[in-house]
Amino acid sequence: MFKNSFNKLKIMPLFLTLLIGGGVFFALLKTDVIAMPGGMYDVAEDEPEDEPVEQSEEPEEDPKNSNETADIIAEEEVDFSEKRSIEDYNRGLYVMSLEEVVREKDAKKGFIIGEVDEDYFDDALFIGDSRTDGLRLFSPVGNAKYFCKTGLNIIKLMSNDTVVDGKTLRQYLKTYTFGKIYIELGVNEGDYNTPKWLKIYEDAITEIHELQPDAIIVIQSIMYVTEPYGIEWKYCKKDNLDEKNEGLKELCNDEYIFYIDINEPVIDESGHLNPEYTGDGMHLKAKYYYLWRDYIYQHAIIK
Repeated sequence: MFKNSFNKLKIMPLFLTLLIGGGVFFALLKTDVIAMPGGMYDVAEDEPEDEPVEQSEEPEEDPKNSNETADIIAEEEVDFSEKRSIEDYNRGLYVMSLEEVVREKDAKKGFIIGEVDEDYFDDALFIGDSRTDGLRLFSPVGNAKYFCKTGLNIIKLMSNDTVVDGKTLRQYLKTYTFGKIYIELGVNEGDYNTPKWLKIYEDAITEIHELQPDAIIVIQSIMYVTEPYGIEWKYCKKDNLDEKNEGLKELCNDEYIFYIDINEPVIDESGHLNPEYTGDGMHLKAKYYYLWRDYIYQHAIIK
């Protein structure tokens, strides 16, 4: 009995040694002092990483990081001009002004609308009624020629009975060569059936083009009258003229027939001819014809 107890006491120190040694061993593994093959134990996420040791030379760039940096630089150098939207233009985010944007867009169609000098109109012809005659008298457009008279309308335009300076329009177009032909007619025929009126207008333009194939034809909108004048003379009230102006736009092909809205510089907030600019409700006062002339200068068709 005593012999067995004695043997157990001899084994006890060895057992304690193994127990303590194993605990220390596992503790060292846990703290990464001893590394196990295969990475059985990882450093805890909340433990700070060791600070890198300073090196005398710059470390080589990671190829992956280098590519990412190159991509970022490349993106910064990309020309985004092709991605600009019209909203960007209007917000003024780019150097190009809104006027230049309009010119750029029109240029894609083969022309731009821009300002010109009076020399541009050396080969121009203006066709119209008494209001165009007022333009000729009080604010002539460069050295342009005029075929205009009081009461002229599109119905009578190509008639042999319509004579200016001893010539009909056909004779006029056969005598001279024009690069631009401006037309402003319609207020005298406000009560005409619009579809029929537009057909007559289209036929007249077709003939003018045949006689002057190298000229551009610029249809000017029918200039409005004042609101009281339109109430008194219903044939030229704004609704009637609006309908005809919309039809005139449809006649334009932006190739050799163009449209400009000459009402823009002369109307008031209600959209009628500004009473301040007229003496009779229909014709501009002599001193205000320059508004119409300058608008034509600023909205020339440049091909």
